[in-house]
Amino acid sequence: MYVLRKLVNVDNPQLHGKYGGIWVDAIEKSSFVISGNGYYAEVSIPEKTPYFNSSLIAGDGYPDKLALFSKSVASYVLLTCTGKDAKASLKTLDGNIIYEILLESKR
Repeated sequence: MYVLRKLVNVDNPQLHGKYGGIWVDAIEKSSFVISGNGYYAEVSIPEKTPYFNSSLIAGDGYPDKLALFSKSVASYVLLTCTGKDAKASLKTLDGNIIYEILLESKR
């Protein structure tokens, strides 16, 4: 089973700071987290849970020191499920893949 946690307007460093607090159970049970804070695309994977940030408008970014990718570019997250497999792709608005990862099933 794949479990999504959608957090609106929370950047990854802010959320990391709360990890171990009220978010710990929800995050550990999640396959991935998607946020929409700021005007940039970003991916980080702290504690084995992928965090994606996307925005339909490019602008100022607030880079996460744990980010694998962070750039001021308009983007979206595409979730693809095939049988028991699932992947998340961070893509530019013209469809180019910025970052892609197979998701881990959580129970």
